[in-house]
Amino acid sequence: MDFLLLIIFVQILLESLPVSSSGHLLLVLNILLGAEGSHTIFLSCVTPFYYALHGTTALVVLVFFYHFWKDVLHDMWVKRSFFTRPVVFFFIVEFVTLIGFLIFRPFLKNIPVAVGFIITACLLFGLRKIKPDSIINKWHYIDALLIGLAQTLAFAPGISRLGATYFIARFKKIAPVDSLAISFLAFVPLGIGGLVIGLYQLSRAPIMCFDTIYLIGILFATIGSYFLLYVVYFLIKRNRLWWLGWYMLLPIIVALWM
Repeated sequence: MDFLLLIIFVQILLESLPVSSSGHLLLVLNILLGAEGSHTIFLSCVTPFYYALHGTTALVVLVFFYHFWKDVLHDMWVKRSFFTRPVVFFFIVEFVTLIGFLIFRPFLKNIPVAVGFIITACLLFGLRKIKPDSIINKWHYIDALLIGLAQTLAFAPGISRLGATYFIARFKKIAPVDSLAISFLAFVPLGIGGLVIGLYQLSRAPIMCFDTIYLIGILFATIGSYFLLYVVYFLIKRNRLWWLGWYMLLPIIVALWM
């Protein structure tokens, strides 16, 4: 079995779900390394692919939420201003994330993946306590600050970026669909940055990192991730995203066992 192909599917598909794709990727790598040994895995290819594959998620997000960001651009055009409220809102989210990454990344990366999975499960189960009719129509900049901090927290292995940011947005009473769009669109700059880093690293990677089967795998995984977004959308419309909290018990058990 081509383990790099498995990694491609795990990374791309799980990015659409609030379950921490990076945490699952760590579990997969640990299981494969323990079972087969490092000689069977293209370890020199894993990190470049991990970063580069974030670009596919950014593309899926931009297509899925086309109407959302199109309205943001239209608002900028109508007001003849770049600094509209949504733009400033997202700028605050990304700025806080960047500062948080620079300050807290060395500490966050040392959090055990099992702890990260437990935090993700708690966030998902916590959504059940948020009333579906608890909604406001205006986004406040303090909300952007908190969402940026939540996105920073997700640099810890096992903590879902989507789960953390969506929970904070709903906790601050932002509408479910808007919360989902904010959570995913806040990822786009990170995804593009990851793509640039990944492509640069791939340009220096061994020739064995390149194979047509990987491109085919990326294509099918990307299509699959797009349809998984509809699953997430279906769940939030029915206030059932917390159901995935039950799923999180599985990776928690595996992580603790390992």
